[in-house]
Amino acid sequence: MTLPVLLLAGSIPTAPVTGAPVPASSAQATATLVAAIIAGVGALIAAGVGLINASRSLAQVRREQWWQQFQWGIEKALSHDSDESNVGLAVLNKLVQRKEAREEDNEIALVVADLVTDRTSRQRRWRRKP
Repeated sequence: MTLPVLLLAGSIPTAPVTGAPVPASSAQATATLVAAIIAGVGALIAAGVGLINASRSLAQVRREQWWQQFQWGIEKALSHDSDESNVGLAVLNKLVQRKEAREEDNEIALVVADLVTDRTSRQRRWRRKP
């Protein structure tokens, strides 16, 4: 049912008001669908990039904490107190086995262990025998 349209002098005729939604054209519906898909893909990509950045930041924080522990282990290993030195060597041994350790870190730990071993053997060599 359409309502009669009253035209007044100088007015512009308009479409009758029926209350029913105007059907969208097929091209408009396709464009809306494509835009929604692109927005969804964009959101997924943004979320993926955010997760990658968070993962990298977490790995960097873990590596920094590991490095601080490694430095502490080196300081203890090079201590003149044999108990502290043993603790430091044990800590270094555990730290180089963790996933944050790199090959060059293992080499540093071996150099420290060699220094401690050489120092210990020199001290034993120069001790007076009773």
